[in-house]
Amino acid sequence: MNCEKCGKKNTKTAVFCTNCGAELKKEEKAVVEKVVEAREEAKTKAAEKKVEVVETKKEEGKGLAIAGMVLGIVGLLLSFIVGPFAFILPLLGLIFSIVAKNGKGFKITGIITSAVAIVIEIIFVIISVLFVGSFFSILGDYIENGDLDEIEDIIDDYDDDNDLYSYKGESPYGTWTCAPFEDSDGYNVDIDDADDEDKTYLKLHYTDKYEYGPYLDLYKNHYSGGFSYEIEKDKNEKNKSNGYKFIMVKGEVDEFMTDGIRQSTEGKALNFEMELFKEYNYDKALIIFPSTYNMYICER
Repeated sequence: MNCEKCGKKNTKTAVFCTNCGAELKKEEKAVVEKVVEAREEAKTKAAEKKVEVVETKKEEGKGLAIAGMVLGIVGLLLSFIVGPFAFILPLLGLIFSIVAKNGKGFKITGIITSAVAIVIEIIFVIISVLFVGSFFSILGDYIENGDLDEIEDIIDDYDDDNDLYSYKGESPYGTWTCAPFEDSDGYNVDIDDADDEDKTYLKLHYTDKYEYGPYLDLYKNHYSGGFSYEIEKDKNEKNKSNGYKFIMVKGEVDEFMTDGIRQSTEGKALNFEMELFKEYNYDKALIIFPSTYNMYICER
């Protein structure tokens, strides 16, 4: 066995070199050490590679989370501007955020913003469908009745007032605030000058339902039911110059409440004539109850 330090040849059983005294390593021991060293090196390289793969996967998962968050935020902002047309963005954002396996903070933000944007857009869709449906339903009624010439005026005058729709001079629809008629000039009476306890509410909904009762306590004291109306063409023809529109309203009393207690509706009716004033864009009217001759000045 040769000494690794000085190269002196020694016997196989020698432990130290007879020339320099260095420890002699047996060949088997050297081979084992080299194998162990190689194994340790391989393990180190494998661990480093595994860490690198894990970090790469984390970055890929985090990228999906970031993309989901960005799409959710953009979708949320656009939902207030373009409504349902931006629906695809938060939908993709929600999918990306759910699928992402890493980037917890980005993932949660993406899910929340995307979900909120989707809810807002669904609300926009529902409101749009209800609005468009009611509008075209009203136009359909006019078309069915043959009033084609009035459609353009309806579109111009279509107005939303506390969920009640008015067509100005062509219908009585709206929420009317009324006060007793006291002035000889009638339509010059200012409703705001009347005391609240003297005022009444008259709500004529476009679904042909009405409510009528005290200004301060309509919930506990009121008449309500369905109604119909007719434009009194004969009177309108005779009074072209005075700027009035005459409309006769006939209401059935389905519910009669006094101090929150239901009363009998037998023999009850709500019939009155409205004189709408062109001078006030048909938003002020004189209402006359033919059964009592009581008169009220009203504004919607």
